[in-house]
Amino acid sequence: MSEEKNEADAVKGRTLEELSVVVQDLVNTILEKRKKLAPQIVDLRTARNNAAVVEQEWEEKKSQYEYHKGMLMAEVNKLETEVNHLTDENRLSESLYHRLNCQLKIVNVQAQRVEDEKEYRAGSKVLDGQIRSYTHLFHSTTETLEQKSKSMQKRRRDIDEHHDYRLQQVEWFTSLKKIMQAKVAALQAGNTPGGPTRMLGPVSDAEMEMYGAAPRRPGGPGADVLTLPAM
Repeated sequence: MSEEKNEADAVKGRTLEELSVVVQDLVNTILEKRKKLAPQIVDLRTARNNAAVVEQEWEEKKSQYEYHKGMLMAEVNKLETEVNHLTDENRLSESLYHRLNCQLKIVNVQAQRVEDEKEYRAGSKVLDGQIRSYTHLFHSTTETLEQKSKSMQKRRRDIDEHHDYRLQQVEWFTSLKKIMQAKVAALQAGNTPGGPTRMLGPVSDAEMEMYGAAPRRPGGPGADVLTLPAM
């Protein structure tokens, strides 16, 4: 047991020595790497500090930019509101100007017409031929229009009163025309042209009514036949 223990302790000692050597190698390697990385770490810390300073400065500049942007946008909105208000006011002013200008021209024309009317009435000027003045022209035009209106009203009453009768007359003469055309066609088909006047036969009461004649009475005056000139 003692020998085995001594062997185990020896193995353990060799293992510890090997581990010690490995650890020492790792430490040396880490130290070498650290020595190599030390300048880079210093540069990184410096860059980090510079980045922090730049970021802080950027935040400050951004805050100032947002503030000035808000101020400028508020000013722009104010100016746009004023421009719109002035544009509307300018539009209203132009409309008022044109309206007043037109009214002024109308007043000037009316004033000139009054002066001309005075001269027309005084006899120093003549408007146009038989028209002595604007008053005369107005009354003459009014009378002409009244006469036309009365004439149109009279014509309308005449049309309203005789419309049915005249429409019936048109229908009668249209029917009469058709009858006469049929009789002429029958005459041309059944007789030789060039003879004396042909008798087309008695005219019926319906035909008499169609062209406005009263129906004949037995033994009374009236047309018994309807004659046409020879074809």
